[in-house]
Amino acid sequence: MLLDCVGGQATKDMVRLASKGAQVVVYGSVAQEDVRVPPFLLVFKDIHVRGFWRTGWFNSSTLEERTEFLDELVRLIVRTKVTSHVWCRVF
Repeated sequence: MLLDCVGGQATKDMVRLASKGAQVVVYGSVAQEDVRVPPFLLVFKDIHVRGFWRTGWFNSSTLEERTEFLDELVRLIVRTKVTSHVWCRVF
């Protein structure tokens, strides 16, 4: 899974490095540009792109749902099932 808060050319560059079947979750647009994903990557690498509005989810979820989510995230981090690789491109 790839998390993208930049958009534009940065998304395109990141998706080119993605594994087959990768999921890209777009949650921001720092570059203030459209997300760029070439169609051939969608088709031949089976890339899936979706958006996520954290504030909208936060406002519509219950305290119990948010707590459950954060507890699970911490469990995954402790078990090293979630890792972070920061990739950036200078604009």
